[in-house]
Amino acid sequence: MNMSEETKANQEPENTVESQEPEAKVPANDTQKSSIFGALTTQFERTREQETYSLSEYLDKCKEDSSMYDNWAKRLLKAIGEPEVIDTSTCDDDRLRRIHGGKTIARYPAFKDFFGAEDTIQDIVEHLQSAARGEATRKKIMYLLGPVGGGKSSIGDRLKEKMEENPIYVLRAKKDGQISPTFESPLNLFTGSDLKAQATEAYGIPKSAMIAKTASPWVSERLAEQDGNFEEAFDVVKLYPSQAHKRGIAKVDPSDEQNQDTSHLLGDKDVDKLGDGLPSSHPDVYEYKGALSVANQGIMEFVEMFKAPLKTLNPLLEATESQTYPTASGHFPFDGLIFAHSNESEWDKFSKDPTNEAFLDRIHIIKAPYTLSYGYEASIYEKVHNESQARENPIAPKTFDTLGLYSVMTRIPADHSNPDMEDLYTKALVLNGEEPDVAKPIEAIALQKKIKQEDPRVGMHGGTVRFGIESLSATFNNRAMEGEIAADPILLIDTLKKRIDQDDRLTPDEKAYRKDIADFLLEKHREYAKNVISKAEMNINDTYCQNMFDKYIAKANAYIDGTPFRDSTTGHVMSKEDLNEDLKRFERAGRISNGDLFRAEVTRFVDKQEKKVGANKVKWDSHPGMAEAIEQFVRSNMGNMQELGQYDTLVSDEQQQKVDNIHEKLADQGYTETMARRLRALAQGGPAL
Repeated sequence: MNMSEETKANQEPENTVESQEPEAKVPANDTQKSSIFGALTTQFERTREQETYSLSEYLDKCKEDSSMYDNWAKRLLKAIGEPEVIDTSTCDDDRLRRIHGGKTIARYPAFKDFFGAEDTIQDIVEHLQSAARGEATRKKIMYLLGPVGGGKSSIGDRLKEKMEENPIYVLRAKKDGQISPTFESPLNLFTGSDLKAQATEAYGIPKSAMIAKTASPWVSERLAEQDGNFEEAFDVVKLYPSQAHKRGIAKVDPSDEQNQDTSHLLGDKDVDKLGDGLPSSHPDVYEYKGALSVANQGIMEFVEMFKAPLKTLNPLLEATESQTYPTASGHFPFDGLIFAHSNESEWDKFSKDPTNEAFLDRIHIIKAPYTLSYGYEASIYEKVHNESQARENPIAPKTFDTLGLYSVMTRIPADHSNPDMEDLYTKALVLNGEEPDVAKPIEAIALQKKIKQEDPRVGMHGGTVRFGIESLSATFNNRAMEGEIAADPILLIDTLKKRIDQDDRLTPDEKAYRKDIADFLLEKHREYAKNVISKAEMNINDTYCQNMFDKYIAKANAYIDGTPFRDSTTGHVMSKEDLNEDLKRFERAGRISNGDLFRAEVTRFVDKQEKKVGANKVKWDSHPGMAEAIEQFVRSNMGNMQELGQYDTLVSDEQQQKVDNIHEKLADQGYTETMARRLRALAQGGPAL
């Protein structure tokens, strides 16, 4: 099979080109405006204090509603949502079954656009589920380990976004209305085992929800002001975590040895308040701007954590082991998700240092590799493109797939000095859940295991997603000087090669290898171009092709079942041997090398489709491989078609009309006039640029 019919990861047609002149956008109607402004109002309201309860009211509500004391993990799980559970061994999607080897996978609503990251997301969810039950994972740093530009930060952004969806309940001092600067839970008032037991008995609050061992300095100070009367000292407010307002969500970026100290985690004294007559140990003298204060009851993201000096990370040990952290005025409780990430080089350096043993014991590693499915990779690029301003510009079919193939082929283990590009390409198809027409078929799951044995780090190196995104963006500028702002596989491959040459991170050998991959994909696109052009030129009769499809399926089923077949046209009864010869004639003309494999795969596909659409209603071009074989068969029986010349060598009105007809059909598929010219030039064997 050639590249023309590769199956995309989501089995949907690739984005087609938009017109050079974008259509005028339809103004929002009153209903849409009302919905938008309603959402804005809701968003604003969440930044304010929602409701206020007395301590007694809060505890009574705990008895009725367990969400009143949900910990950070439970709240995050609710926001992530219940998954769509797919048993790939029985699902209708053959590609999915082949990629996952028939195992059951889960897809979560909050991460539906994280293509190919099912395993990573499931590991994250299992970490949260364990923490929600109060198990040891609750006291560990969730550490995402993956290659550069592999989506770690995007996962962190999504987790922080989901943390904003469900409220937290926070102590507030009645005297001055000050909300706890560390967003302390009212349950932190229950500090001794006896008190916790009473709270469990009276209100049904589990002991795992009450983590405090002693009262915080801020709580102690407010209690002292009210002579130990809890009801007079505090009430409870309902708040929503907010990144913008630094409430329950914090992010720590890496810094150098000279500029980073523990204050980024713990906060520091407020020098302006030291002159107000308060002792330096007073809790009101402290600035609670450290990440552990801000992220209490929520999430703290630590970017490239091990770039920070080890001495500045020590507070995290206490925050995980004892769920407290120190300040100048005493210890404060901490209960939240510490989420960190880095690439392999930083992790390797840190993990190999024996002095870091205590830290290593507090870390739960979750790997976040690149996907090895080019269809998923293509979907990532399509998503980013559709969210950018470039979506207004034309983009040709197969552009995303070609970029996805390039990225994945750079990640598959191979002999870079003498690569077998056809073998590498076949592996990329198999890893995408396809069944390429090769003499020795191999299952995707078996290939994945084999590749991981050859290279345990597979998916952790190779072409980065970021490089792919930047290359796609640069492609739109490839012909900007000529007035064309568009992208197609030909311009993309040219852009890739230029950017590979400019990438100083690559060795000369690596540059040569990656450019070889790009050149190989250009030749694959040449095959695709020939197919598209000749198909447009032939004007294939749909009824003729449908009859050919139906007959082949009927004969293949009879051959597989070992039953005689009566030809409805001739009345001739065909034996299994006759059927085999007849099927082979079609397969040879259709360039099918493994007939038995092809017959089994196509008949299985049709059987599944008929259960959806009804018997004898499956379209001839619904199966990519079969459609291509039929087109090849038709071409082989038409003889050599007239080669169309270049524009500057056209000699007749008839030939010009033929070209115009082809371009009209290409325009229907999403090609602009200049894209069609390039595609024709490539198909004719010449340079496309």
